[in-house]
Parts: sequence; C-alpha cells; structure tokens
Amino acid sequence: MPSITKLTENYILEHPSIKDCLKNDLVNFSSLSRKIAEELDLSVKKNFDAILIACRRFQRKLKKEETFESRILKILKKSKVEIKNKIIAIVLERDIYFENLISLEKEIKKRREIFRIIEGASGVTVITTEDFIDLIKKYFKNKIVLENFTDTIFLIKEEDVGKAIGLLRF
Repeated sequence: MPSITKLTENYILEHPSIKDCLKNDLVNFSSLSRKIAEELDLSVKKNFDAILIACRRFQRKLKKEETFESRILKILKKSKVEIKNKIIAIVLERDIYFENLISLEKEIKKRREIFRIIEGASGVTVITTEDFIDLIKKYFKNKIVLENFTDTIFLIKEEDVGKAIGLLRF
C-alpha cells in the first residue's frame, strides 16, 4: 500500500485545478485534507494530520513548477488564432467521388471562404461555412454520415486576449 504522502501527491496530480490552486495559495488545507481522505476512503480522524502535512510539503514542490494556466497562455501567445462563425462540419462516407470534392473546393475557394478536408479512417470531414450546405448535399446526396453545426464567434482585440482566455477556462 502506498504511503499517505504518495496517495496525497497522486490525488493532487490527478486534479489539475487543485494543483494550480495550491501553487497560487488558494487552498484551505483543512478542507482539502478532509476531501482527499473522503475520496480515497481513508479515515479522516486517523489520517488528517498526515494528509495535511503532505499537502503543505507538496505545495512547496509545486511552487517551483509552472502553472497549467501559464503554459496555455504561452502556447496561445505563440499561436495565430482564427475564429469564425457559421461553420459546419459534414462527415462523408469514405467512398465518395473525389472529383466532386475537388469541384466543391473550387466553388468555395472562388468565394474566398474557409474549406478544410480531414481524411479519417472511416470518413471524410468537410469543414466550411453553412452557406454551402445545399451545394454539399447536391454533390454528396447519399454519402452524408453526419452534419454538425456550430454558431459561436468571438471578436477579441489582441490586448484583451488574456482576459478572454481567462473567461473561457480551457
């Protein structure tokens, strides 16, 4: 049986939000210790102090690490983010006539709209704007496996991206 310290550390590592709260001094150690004891089916009365000490010691180790949030922000700072609305994802059967796919692409690109194709093991996913749903249905009548619509847009000034990411909570 692993030690209380190891069980506590593993619990914290399996819960990234708790781990980040520990790093940022946002944790009530007594509440956390009781929660860990309860979730790991350990006697609170018998193991409370050991868990509490393990949490405090592990916090010191964690403070040396980078937070999950800061890692995400670093990735996003290096990324070019493109957000569009009224985008559809249509999954087609794998055995489609690819000349139709090329014709579809030409028509969509002629209007300077988004067009992405993802070939999977069992199907082909076409991502474009919902303006082209009728055209896709014309070319691939009986080959449509799934239609997935989305309709969310975020227009964010560059200086406000950090705040927006904080609200989105990846």
